[in-house]
Amino acid sequence: TRIASRKTPAPEATLFIGDSMMEQYAPLIDNLITQHPHDTYTAIFATQGLCPPIPSMLLHGRPECQRWMEAVRILMHQDHIRRFVVSAHWTYYLRGADAREKAQSLEFFLRELARIRPTTLVLSAPVGREFDPSTMFEGSRFSHIRYTEHIRTAPLAHVLAWQELSRELLMSIAARAGVS
Repeated sequence: TRIASRKTPAPEATLFIGDSMMEQYAPLIDNLITQHPHDTYTAIFATQGLCPPIPSMLLHGRPECQRWMEAVRILMHQDHIRRFVVSAHWTYYLRGADAREKAQSLEFFLRELARIRPTTLVLSAPVGREFDPSTMFEGSRFSHIRYTEHIRTAPLAHVLAWQELSRELLMSIAARAGVS
């Protein structure tokens, strides 16, 4: 479980909740706080890889996911938390025969968060070989690294079409739950 924070002079904090897809934003957030320490909240990342912020998926899952969600629930009620941001690998989790149940569970969790503080739901990030850094570089960090001569690209239309169902589902869940 990763529960890490970056302190700034601001007493308020934003709680970032999710799996490894949320973790990918930590360097960007850290950089923003470093560059603008007086204009930003403290950032607390409460993340656990392969643990979705979908309570129904945690009931029969890995024990570390249940412990992670318990820690998240404690953090949710801390007075210094002013905002929640939730992200996960939605295109992976919100599929299958029980997709409707998962979506309802996510919506219930987002409603719970929104009753406490303003909440933002981050839509799915693009995934695939086109976005894998290992396909963009050659060499070794011990000798030399250079860009791959032929980096595969993914047209925006292709990415949007692939994510269309999850994007529409997430936007309707967010609207019903009262989150941005």
